[in-house]
Amino acid sequence: MLLLALALASGCGTAEPEYPTVNGNWTGTGVSFDTVESWRFRLEESSDGAVSGTFSIRVGRLVFSGNAAGTHAYPAVSLDLDMVFFGAVVSGTYQGQVISPDSIAGRVRLIEDLARTLDLNRLGS
Repeated sequence: MLLLALALASGCGTAEPEYPTVNGNWTGTGVSFDTVESWRFRLEESSDGAVSGTFSIRVGRLVFSGNAAGTHAYPAVSLDLDMVFFGAVVSGTYQGQVISPDSIAGRVRLIEDLARTLDLNRLGS
């Protein structure tokens, strides 16, 4: 009986906490060159932490879309972004930290501008 109590008190037999994945739809608002951008991501995470998906940016009436690929090693999220921008392929990055199952705080850099804040919220949670 004493051994059972000690085992329970030491945490033996308890499961490791589950970390949230980045699977799903995410949205955020950023500002670049004094212009508001509405971002959407559709991400899928595999069991080894590889992340792939698509994204779009709405700036006024214009919508640009591209592909995202990278990793999620909780809490860090690192994505490479590629899209066609007025006929030219441009690349960028998104670096973030999962701060809750429904929030990622991060920074995006795209089209040779400075990194700027882009916090994402999960849709449909």
